[in-house]
Amino acid sequence: MVVQNALQTIQHASLVDLAQEYVGNGWRVIPVPYMSKAPTINDWPNLQITLDNLDHHFSGGQMNIGVVLGQASGNLIDVDVDDDLALKLAPRLLPPTNCIFGRKSRPRSHWLYYAQPIQGTSKLVGPGRMMLVEIRGDGQQTIFPGSVHPSGEAIEFDDSGDPGHSDPTELQAAVTKRT
Repeated sequence: MVVQNALQTIQHASLVDLAQEYVGNGWRVIPVPYMSKAPTINDWPNLQITLDNLDHHFSGGQMNIGVVLGQASGNLIDVDVDDDLALKLAPRLLPPTNCIFGRKSRPRSHWLYYAQPIQGTSKLVGPGRMMLVEIRGDGQQTIFPGSVHPSGEAIEFDDSGDPGHSDPTELQAAVTKRT
């Protein structure tokens, strides 16, 4: 499974084409309203979009594309790095992965791994309840490249290879490690 084709075609591809790439990777995709991060479809974690019905879900104009994480997508986990210092430390603290994406003002902020899924989200919160890092697993989703962030910035791959492999305990230790 390689995401490289999605990166090469992202400039000219329709959302249907990207959804096909992601489904081909074994990832469960869902439509998300344009410039939004939250799906609005009832029971979206259980929505089954296949190559046969992609057009029905992704050909209705501008929208974003989400990927359901955890077991639904082959144990895909997203480490979402929100804090500036954590973002600088991520390459030193997180396990290696070749699948990283973000947006212009926050590049390399989503690190993808295959790991036995955690339930829900594990969050590291800083002073003032500011989100530092989230590890998203089962029952969660993330908008992926091909989407537009609520800020208006395109979400794009920084590294488009295969997600790394990690143990959720190792990810949790890396996220909470102090330097």
